[in-house]
Amino acid sequence: MSAKQQFETALRYFVESMGKSISSDDGQWTIKGFIDLFKNVYTISADTKIVSKILEIHLFPGILKFAADNSYKLVLAQHQNYYPDILAGNGMFSKLGEEWFDEYWINYRKITVKVKRGVTSKISSLSDFVKYRKGDASKIVPRKSGKKIGGNNE
Repeated sequence: MSAKQQFETALRYFVESMGKSISSDDGQWTIKGFIDLFKNVYTISADTKIVSKILEIHLFPGILKFAADNSYKLVLAQHQNYYPDILAGNGMFSKLGEEWFDEYWINYRKITVKVKRGVTSKISSLSDFVKYRKGDASKIVPRKSGKKIGGNNE
């Protein structure tokens, strides 16, 4: 078995076991909300930053154990919203900025526009999104690999 296959097998087992630690037998999350100093309880909203932070805090000890048990080195990102492509600092959004990145992915395939008489389409390409929001599409940095993502035009 290759190292990649060993990692995939170990990771699949880990993910299955972690599901049991963050949810009950009937699929409910074990964390139900937040509590403040005045003992007010706030339920968890669907805000992705809140959900991701809860998962990060709840799962991190297990991730550390997984890495140690399998002799992996855990490398933490130095910045929030840091992505392996935006690495050399010249990713697709590097000239547009983080706000455009966030807005694009928050709205990905949610904005419907008319493309022809009576025909609508959901925006999925970065260039279409930037044009729709009246931004400067010339600031989109082309991918060097030539591989297209996020719709047909990228």
